[in-house]
Amino acid sequence: MIHLRNHAVEKAILGAILLDNQAIEHTRDLKADYFHHKPCRLIFASMVELEARGVAIDAITLAGELQCCGDLDRVGGVAYLATLMDGLPRRVEVEAWALSTKNLAERRRLIEIAERVIKGAEDGDSVDEVIDACMLEFAMKNGECSCRGGGKTVQK
Repeated sequence: MIHLRNHAVEKAILGAILLDNQAIEHTRDLKADYFHHKPCRLIFASMVELEARGVAIDAITLAGELQCCGDLDRVGGVAYLATLMDGLPRRVEVEAWALSTKNLAERRRLIEIAERVIKGAEDGDSVDEVIDACMLEFAMKNGECSCRGGGKTVQK
């Protein structure tokens, strides 16, 4: 069985970005909600915001951004930020870590969809409704879908 979260990888991504702001370029396919660990999710969102504004990402600017958002204490404070670069390997593999984080998030999403399908089937929803809902969820991942029966296209 595969583990659906990897806190060490999430921290390594954040530490690598602190070490070298250019590393954020390798995380373009990541969304903050791909991070399972809430502090990592909040920190990544703040890093993306800083980068979008053209602000250098370091422990001080990151702590300031988190403080402004009211998230500094939620992530464990400056003490937690200081641990992000602890134990980083010499060769930073941000691109591989980002891909791994995205893959684990997609697996968690797949399980959420499967759980809704099971609930719909158990609740007595029609088979067509359950299948349509499942297909819609999968199709929305790609930004558009063609709904069964009606031939409609839904844009995300």
